[in-house]
Parts: sequence; structure tokens; C-alpha cells
Amino acid sequence: MEGPLIPRPGFGTVGRPVRVKTNHWRMLGWPEGRVVQYHVEFSRGTVTKTLARKIWAQWERQRGPRNARERVAYDGMAIAYWFGRGDLPQEDLERERAADVDLGRIRPFVNGEIRISHEVMIALSALEVVLRHAPAQLFKPRGRGAFYDFGTDDIPMHGDPLGRTGLELRRGLYMGLTACHGRLTINYDLSHGVFVGPGSLVEEIPRLLDKHLCGRQVQMTHRHGQRLKKKIFKFTEQRVADVTFTLDGAGEITVPAYFLRTYNARVEFPSLPAIIFRGRLGDCYVPVEFTALLSKPFLGLPPPEAVSEIVKKATVRPEQRFREIERQMRDIARVNDAGVLGVDDHSLFRVDPRFMVIPGRVLPAPRLTYGNCYAEPAELAPNGWNLCGKQLLSGAMATVALLNLAGPADAGRPVSEADFLSFYQQMQAHAAEHERPGLILVVLADGNKSRYNQVKAAGDLVLGIATQCYLANVLTKVNVKITATNQYVPVNWSLSGRVPFLSVPAMIVSIDVSHAAPDSALLSIAAMVASMNPSGTVFCAQLSAQAARQEHTIDQLRVMAKTLLTKFIRANRSWPRRILVLRDGVSEGMLAHVTAVELKALRAAYAELAAAVLTETAAIARGDLVAATCGEVANGTRLDPDLLVIAPPPPPPHPQAQPKYVYVIVIKRTKTRFAPSRDDHTPTDMSGNVVAGLAVDKEITHPTHFELFLQSQAGLQGTSVPAKYTVTVDEIGHTPDELQTMLFSLCFTFQRATRSISVPAPVRYAHLAATRGMAYLSALRDPEMANQQQQHGQIQPRSNVAGGMFFM
Repeated sequence: MEGPLIPRPGFGTVGRPVRVKTNHWRMLGWPEGRVVQYHVEFSRGTVTKTLARKIWAQWERQRGPRNARERVAYDGMAIAYWFGRGDLPQEDLERERAADVDLGRIRPFVNGEIRISHEVMIALSALEVVLRHAPAQLFKPRGRGAFYDFGTDDIPMHGDPLGRTGLELRRGLYMGLTACHGRLTINYDLSHGVFVGPGSLVEEIPRLLDKHLCGRQVQMTHRHGQRLKKKIFKFTEQRVADVTFTLDGAGEITVPAYFLRTYNARVEFPSLPAIIFRGRLGDCYVPVEFTALLSKPFLGLPPPEAVSEIVKKATVRPEQRFREIERQMRDIARVNDAGVLGVDDHSLFRVDPRFMVIPGRVLPAPRLTYGNCYAEPAELAPNGWNLCGKQLLSGAMATVALLNLAGPADAGRPVSEADFLSFYQQMQAHAAEHERPGLILVVLADGNKSRYNQVKAAGDLVLGIATQCYLANVLTKVNVKITATNQYVPVNWSLSGRVPFLSVPAMIVSIDVSHAAPDSALLSIAAMVASMNPSGTVFCAQLSAQAARQEHTIDQLRVMAKTLLTKFIRANRSWPRRILVLRDGVSEGMLAHVTAVELKALRAAYAELAAAVLTETAAIARGDLVAATCGEVANGTRLDPDLLVIAPPPPPPHPQAQPKYVYVIVIKRTKTRFAPSRDDHTPTDMSGNVVAGLAVDKEITHPTHFELFLQSQAGLQGTSVPAKYTVTVDEIGHTPDELQTMLFSLCFTFQRATRSISVPAPVRYAHLAATRGMAYLSALRDPEMANQQQQHGQIQPRSNVAGGMFFM
């Protein structure tokens, strides 16, 4: 249940009106009566989702066809819904009725007459289960709502190979039910999945035997038409020619002799091991050449050589993407029961089978300030801007050291070990006579992730020196790492005439959590970044390691917030009166919960810090400098001594006087896409997308929530992905135009880009900081770095690095 999120205060009006096509179908009618929810259990105990689907499909075939409005929909796990009168007929199966679901609550919800509730969420879930039921029975589901066609056992369909990695890219279709303002829609989109490809097991053994094959499912090829599938248990240690077993009536026999005798199949590779399969009657042995690998989802991180292939194959322009969605939808339609999804009144769901064309607006770009000039809005749109002739807003001086890891070069003569040691000793002596460098520029030969992680961990955690790995143009990244600024949006820039958010002391905060690959044992990293200057362009970060895959709870949030508040007060000589929180990585169902928990932690951090400063200020006034320096204060808070002794802060507000909060949930990976409509002169960029600044807050947004789709980036290639913003708390009372233009402006302040990006810059900073934390964890698994981790006992960089934007 979502809880009391703030209602939408209205719709935006600022910007050029446009009409865009979106990948949603309008639903014209749906069931509105009551359906029955049943629990599903299997007598064999625990079964996989794939097996559960097969058992259910077999039961449906035995049950035979029924009336279009009397059907059972199964979610693949433990719930089924009966769409029909009364209960599911007793003769069909042994059943356990769980609950009645009232579908009649959906229409008043989408009309804005009632708020979201547990009953509404269950009703929407029931409709989504019946919508996905038929595709899930015939196609392979992956994730939530994505379906992939693998053909049949006789005519398998293959994906696009990703180089020589053994992986393949498959294109599927995502379908999801969306509750929107005044209606329900079905959201269709392309889905791309990386799978371990099928093929000859003989050819795959040298590369995959140890790591990937145990537990893989294979299909027998020697049974003359019988498609028997089994899961590999392990491989024999000896070659297949030496594996023997006792055969009834024939005594001891080798595996090759048995296959020749029984199946007239000669073993061509007797030196390879045999596969061992576990069965109810014991182990059985099969030569690898009589098996074929079946495709399966790939759960790890694809290797670098596969990533470039994925981008190349999955990138399509908007018009091509929409055509491909329609083709995939036709494939789904040929197996979907016409009684479920159709255009007439006899269908369970009546839809308009066309992509919706909806209103949107192209927001105006802000004006950026550089050191010697402004970048006007006309210059910023639509595809970015040029730094030629512009000075960065501020610069910084730093002594730079150069480390070349790009590999050896031809010196024209042999270089002995003695020569190398002599050179190293000279460098050491030279370094001892000069100041410590402020930046180490590291030249890399390639994108080796392990080496990159080690460089970052050594620089940030061990040496306390900023590092910059060089593979491309990095001037703007270097500048901000040594505490300078490139550009900013003036704090007085506003379209409404009201006081802009940053015109009073304000802090912009962003929070994100980064996870390792699904097959990794690494912890997750929570990152929190906060602005440190009045223009909201300089950020500091705090990192915290926590349990793996823990997305919605951040253990150390209060501690991290208190540290960043301390740094803000020290940098600005004032307390923040407003705090904007941009939270990434929250699912739709957790909006209210995450907002409530994290806002409580932020308020507690502010109150504890204010109480601590009041206590220590009083100690200083009494002359009790020892207590002030040690920071032994109320609530167990130990205040940074530098905040008081070196730079005494201004008198804090009363602990109960909190700043005003604005809390916005940012969802980066949405399934909604936009394309220019044919009946409108919508401005487009060079990739065929609508120009940067497209805002959509009508027709496909939530019935009551303060919600917005914003496509803030110019497309470089493929179809641009809009971000979705949900304002859960706004204690200032912004209008939709004020919030939308502020969020769009923040997309122009990313300090290492000369174009607007897909999310506000602080969101990107939090993501980069969390990713840097994952790099630390990965590097600290290296034995050479392990001792350093024990020495520091934390994931946070050294203080002389953490004061800047080290994560850039």
C-alpha cells in the first residue's frame, strides 16, 4: 500500500505544446465484477516456475476450451484467479479459495475518486495476471513482463551472437498494465536479454567446463526424435572411453560400446569426459557429443567485448522501434486468446489497438554561466553545446604526477633490470624533494576494469590523492576533481517570477544504491551526495557498504546525512533552509515507505546536529574548550572539531526548526517511449527523437500522484529513454511548472558534459559515487589491497580526497 503521497497540484503549462506517440494502448473496457483468488500448490512439493507453467498448461489442455468470460489465469507461482460466475467448478481441480477480489474499485481509482489502497493493488494485479497468462504459457518469461520466443524443439529460434563470447542477444516484448489518469493502458516495449547461447557441447567444453556447465540443462540428440532434457550434475574425471558400468545380462560394458549397441551411435570423441546425470535409479553417463546446450538467461555482467555488440544490436531509432514493437505484438497476438484481448465487446479486455498520441511540452533550456560568458538557451538546444571560446567557471592549481600503464614501448635498445631500478630510485629521490601531487594522471592501454578498480582504490583509500584514468578527453573531469567548477545555472533563473529554490541556503541531496552482478558475493554500496555551494554544482559524497541486494533500506543514512550536513555548514557558514532529495532506485510499490523512512532519518540527523552544535557552542562560551574539542555532546553525536574550533558555525536554529523538504523519486529505467507523431510538426534531433526537454504529465501518468515523464537528453543514437519523477513530499508548495523547470535545469549542470543528460546531475553523481564504492570493494578482494582495507577499516576515501568530487 502506497500511503498518503501528495496529490498532483495541477498540470504544467510552460513550454512549446507538441503531440507525441507513445508505446501505450488505450484500454476501453475491462472486467468490473468480482473474481476469486485461489492458492496453487503442487503435491510434489517445490517445483520450478518453468515446471509449474508446464503442469498448468497440461491441466488447461485436459480441461478443454471454456466460455471467453469464464477462464482461469495463473501467475506462475502460487496464485490463480477465476474469472467467471461463482466458484471454479469442483470437478476441475482440488482447490482452496483464498479471497474475493473486487475489480469494481479500479474505475473510481483511475478517475481520481478514491486513493490507492491494498484492494486496488490486488485488483490491478489480477487483471495483469490474466493479461500475461497466455504469452507466459507459450513464450519464455524473464523478469517482470518480458517474453522471449525460443521457437520449438524441432524449429528452435536463435538470437544474435555477441562476438566470440558464447553469449547471444535476444529481442522480446515487454507488456504491462498501467493505471493512468482516467484510464488503464497496456504498455508495450521491446525487451533485450543476454542469454548463454545454444550449440555443440563439444565445442563449448574447453571454455565453459569448469565455470558454466554444471547445472546447465541439455537436450539429448541420440534418441531419434525424442527430445529428452536433463540437467548436468558433473563430469567424469576419466575419458568416456574408460567409463564402464554393469548392464543387466551383458556384464560390464563401456559407455561407447553401450551407445553403439543400443542406439547405433558411434562415439567420435572418446578422449572427452562423460556427463553424469542424476536419476531416480542412480547415475547415468552420456557422451558430450550426444547432447546440445539449451539457451538460458545470462546472470552475470557481460564481458566488455559483448557490451559493444549489445549496444550496436539493441539500438534502434524511434520509428524502427515502434515498428518492431508492432511485429512482436503480432507474434503475441497469434497465441493470445482472442477472448482475452480484442476490439469488440465480447473480449475480456477491449482495447484500441493503436499507439496513443498524447499531448506534451518542450520545456525551455536554462541559461548557463561560464567564467567569461553565458551559454544562452538557443545555444544549448537541441544537441549540446561547444566549449570553444568559453572559460570554465573556476579553476584550481594542482601538482600532477603521471603514471603510464599503457604497456612497454620500443626504446631502441634493451632495457636491463638494473637500468629500470636506477630510474626508479632517481624518481623516488626527485619526488622526495617536491610537494605531494594533487592529482595522478594514469594512462591506461584499454578499459581493463580490474586495473581501473585497483587504481581508484589505491588513490582514494591508500594514498589520498585524486586519480584520473586517461582513455579520452577528460579536461572537465579533472577540473572538478581538484575542487573547481565548470558551469552552473544562475540561482535567479526562474520562469515563474517566484523565489527560485537555490536563492536561499539550500542543499540538494541524491541517494542511490549500487549492486554487484547477480552471481557476485560482493556487498552493495549505498551512496549519498550533497551540494556544498550556493549554485548547487560542487558535491561531496558519503559511501556505506551494506547487505547485498538491499535496495530500499540504507543502514547508515542518518550518519551519512549528519556528516554531509556538517560539511555544508562549514562550507557555507549557514544552515540549509531547504533540502531537495532526489532518490534513485525505488520501485513503484515502495514510494511511500522509502520516503517516510528516509525523511525520518534526515530529520533526525538535522535535529541531532543542531542539538550538538548548541551544546558545544555553550561549552565554548563557558571556556570549556576540552569538551568542545572532543565533541562529547548530547544524543551521542561527536561533532567534527574543525567545525567549531577552526571555523565556528553561526548560531544554529532550534533543533525542532527543520528545513523544508522536497522529496522526488527518480525512476531512470522506464518502459515508456516517445516518438514524434505524424500529425504534428514536432521538433526532432539528429537521432529522430523529440528534442531534449519533452515533458509529459497527462494521459499516461498516475491518476492522483504528482508525476512526470521528462525526456531531458538529446538522443545520440537509438530511442531516448525518459525518466519518471514522482514528487512524494513538497513542503514548499511548488507549482508543476516550477518543479519541472527546476528538474530540467539540473540536467544541464553535469560537470563533465556539454549537453543535458537524462537525469538531474545529482542523481548521476550519486550513481557514480556508488559505482566507485563497488570498484573499491572489487579491488579490496585483491590480496595486495586487503591489508589496506584492514588498516583503514572503512570504505570511505581519505579525507583529502573525500572533500572533492572524487567519484568523477
